[in-house]
Amino acid sequence: MQFSKSNSFLTFINSHTKELFATLALYLLSSALLARPTKAIASVSIPKMKIIPPSECFSEKELQTLAVCYNEDEPKGKILAARHGNTHYRVYGTQNGPSAKGLVVLSHGIGVSHHAFEEFAQSLVESGYSVLSYDYFGHGYSKYIGDMFFDYDIDMFVDQLEDVLSFVEKDVGETCVAICGHSTGGLVCAAANKRWLESGSRSSIPKVILCASAMYAKKPFMARVADKIPKQLTFVMKNFAPSRVIIGDSYMEAGEIAFGRDPSSNKVIFAEQEQKKADIDNVLFGKVKGKDKHPYLAGGILSINCHTLRGDLLKGHRDVFVKMLELSGDKSKTYMLWGNLDRTVPYLENVDEVKKWESKFDNFQISVLDRHGHEMFYEDSKKIAEIVLKILDE
Repeated sequence: MQFSKSNSFLTFINSHTKELFATLALYLLSSALLARPTKAIASVSIPKMKIIPPSECFSEKELQTLAVCYNEDEPKGKILAARHGNTHYRVYGTQNGPSAKGLVVLSHGIGVSHHAFEEFAQSLVESGYSVLSYDYFGHGYSKYIGDMFFDYDIDMFVDQLEDVLSFVEKDVGETCVAICGHSTGGLVCAAANKRWLESGSRSSIPKVILCASAMYAKKPFMARVADKIPKQLTFVMKNFAPSRVIIGDSYMEAGEIAFGRDPSSNKVIFAEQEQKKADIDNVLFGKVKGKDKHPYLAGGILSINCHTLRGDLLKGHRDVFVKMLELSGDKSKTYMLWGNLDRTVPYLENVDEVKKWESKFDNFQISVLDRHGHEMFYEDSKKIAEIVLKILDE
């Protein structure tokens, strides 16, 4: 038994040698540099909400790089200047006036953008809904005002959603009937509805749909390191640009378990879709020769990991979720879609706790997706649309 334990430890050391040395070097370097006096950061004024052109948000070089990253000439939506920064959003289904069934808001997961919902959004539009999809700061075409590394906590997420939703509702004459969030987006939707229920600042949302909500997590090695030394790691990433490659590498490592695998063969069930997602990530993180990486995605990912998805914060997100259910009563109903092969937000290890909440609250219901992993919107967007539409139409 002792030999087995030692052998397992050596295997771990061998498989993570590069990361261990990198972590040690980053920790020692950042600890030393943090002891030095630093320059004061200039305050940034907060703009009033208004639509601005891309040229006011990005440099010419950034626009060129983003066009390559997303294989499109320019942002297809609008850019809203509001609290904290500039939010890019798209509204589907209102070209000919207000929709028949109301507005559904989509909040994406970490590392992706509104592009992840394009096929899904079209399915909702075809069924009579309008759709608002937007990019988080540091993702897609949305840009935080200030440093590319910032305190992206759950309150900032809710502020961003609140700003873009209130602006769009007035702009297109629609009323929000549902919010739907995937992974990190699930946390955002739950926290937003809780805020609105408590404050009365706006009406509660009739239907809240959480898809593999990131209330639990299985993280790669470097993400676990970031949980332990977020201040030091952020300092290094701010000041030593070459070190930022670690963020992309860690994100792509996490992606290796994000798609569902057949329990018998261990083969990826949606292999073509997994490859498509990997191809997108390779471009975003500068792994394709001759193509520049996304100019600020690494900052957005680390900022979220350190201030919203950090391991010690996840229990608090579960508490927010439960509090939202308590406050909702018959004002709104919450649904959770969860793949039974999800290992990113581990299904098998945590589903029993979630089922206890389902038993306790009449306004909460779980839908288990057989043979789906974490990346359900990439795996089978049409299947997810079918399930969500049944929820919306009931």
